[in-house]
Amino acid sequence: MKKISFFIILLIFSLVVTSCYYVVGIDFDEDTLKEELAFWKENDMENYSFTYNENTGRFTKRTYDVVVRDGQKKASSSLEKIASIEDVFDYVEELYKKYVASGDYKGDVSFGVTYDSTYHYPNIIKLSIKETRYNSTFEIYEIVNVYSKTIKITDFRQP
Repeated sequence: MKKISFFIILLIFSLVVTSCYYVVGIDFDEDTLKEELAFWKENDMENYSFTYNENTGRFTKRTYDVVVRDGQKKASSSLEKIASIEDVFDYVEELYKKYVASGDYKGDVSFGVTYDSTYHYPNIIKLSIKETRYNSTFEIYEIVNVYSKTIKITDFRQP
């Protein structure tokens, strides 16, 4: 009887908590992004390369190599959204505006960005959106990962 009571209380609590949509786990600040971009631009790098891994969902993983020579972007693939560090900054801002700042998305949003301590570019970008949906088969509400994306920059090099 105690187990059933505990389960019912836990279920009610989870329904109350998950039925409210809110932004969670935001480790991002627009001012910090602007400051880090200013530090990056102070370095005035025109020649560098890096690799970035893009994980979307559970099973989609892509790896891209980026080369910038004399300030010119050289994309290695037509699928590549990022062809320079400036593109990384733009992409962070795009994701933030679309999924977090707009408030249009109904779901629990988690968004975070970390920066390289030496060159000040965003080196890890994580976005996760979850919704609560009713599962009629089991007659329960369950949390479903609707969208997730992680971008990680590795192997940053200067010639």
